[in-house]
Amino acid sequence: MKKRCELTAAEVAALHEQLERKLDRVGLRTQPEVAMRVLELVQDTQAQVRDYAAIVRTDPTLSARLLRLANSAAFAQRTTCTSLDRACIILGIERLRALAMGFFLSRDASASPDEAIARQVWGQLIFRACLASKLAEHIAPGLTSEAFVVGLMLDAGVPLMTRLAGQKYLSLLAQNFGPGKLFRQEFTEFEYTHVDVVATLLRRWRMPETLVRPIEWHHTPPGESKRTDAVVSLHRIAYYVGAVDVDALRHGIDGAPPLSMMAERTMGLDAQRLDAAIRNAIGEYKLISELFTSVAEAMPTPEELAHCVHDQLTRLVEEVLMRPQVAHDATSTHGMFRLGGFVVELERVGGGGVIAYIADATGARIVSHEMAIDEAGVPAIRNGLMLEPDPADDLEAVNRFLGKAA
Repeated sequence: MKKRCELTAAEVAALHEQLERKLDRVGLRTQPEVAMRVLELVQDTQAQVRDYAAIVRTDPTLSARLLRLANSAAFAQRTTCTSLDRACIILGIERLRALAMGFFLSRDASASPDEAIARQVWGQLIFRACLASKLAEHIAPGLTSEAFVVGLMLDAGVPLMTRLAGQKYLSLLAQNFGPGKLFRQEFTEFEYTHVDVVATLLRRWRMPETLVRPIEWHHTPPGESKRTDAVVSLHRIAYYVGAVDVDALRHGIDGAPPLSMMAERTMGLDAQRLDAAIRNAIGEYKLISELFTSVAEAMPTPEELAHCVHDQLTRLVEEVLMRPQVAHDATSTHGMFRLGGFVVELERVGGGGVIAYIADATGARIVSHEMAIDEAGVPAIRNGLMLEPDPADDLEAVNRFLGKAA
């Protein structure tokens, strides 16, 4: 058999057909159905948080982990969150859609005869997913969920290679090469690479090319194109994220951020913004890593976890002390009110509509619901944002705002 580096384009297509049959023989499912349902929602711009919650609640394991995550100190809930709907609101639609699809994909693709290797690789991929998502906030804000999934799947073919290529591949992994060198060794010594495997897997699952292409090209430098479409933006992110040695970053960053020249050249990010993205990724990684413990190694050490919790509690105290009072005197176009234990923003928009938002502790809007002004009211807002009645609800203030906005 030819080595991967010797194949023509036509032979590569034939190779992927062969890999499809090999994946059949190792018993990989044709399609992770729940993940695909989430993917359908991701592509539906009208999908609401309740649509994601309806899918998530079909899986008890993910539901329980999302509830634990929503009750963590990072989300500063005054009372315990016991409702999955409320947990989904707390997490926000962007994080929810990324975590839901990532959880199902990683669980379906994590099979390996060497469990330790699979858990190590998936531990690294969770950080790559967080980093990709945080980089997308800078260069492609509308693609943060897609970037998370791209980062999560970049090296998903590595554990599968241990099943397909056996001891020879295990011996290669034992040399602990960095991402780039590992790929080059596969390319010159094996019939196919881990990139071929994951690309075949994703097409087997009928993933959109918007996600498959950046993963397939993540060891190929992006061109000089000025295009900013989804595939190009995700390719730039994947190229950087796939090149970073994440084991040196997962628990902290000292000194200058790694590969800063590459980040500047491919994504237009200076060292300061790159540093901020990496630090934010570390925080997100520590926050969500427990959700993936079924497929990945445990992440923080006890000392790091204690330090993380201390920092979160300190920020929580500061937030409570500095939190401004909610404005009850609404203008005709914008107001903030308490409903269902959340601060809800109402904004009058053109075309006779009102948008209701819920924001997180940083002020970032995480859930929204738009309705016609003549249909708006407290019941419609509660229903759209999945809020339960609360004795502290600002009912009169909301009705006053809606009356002025009409």
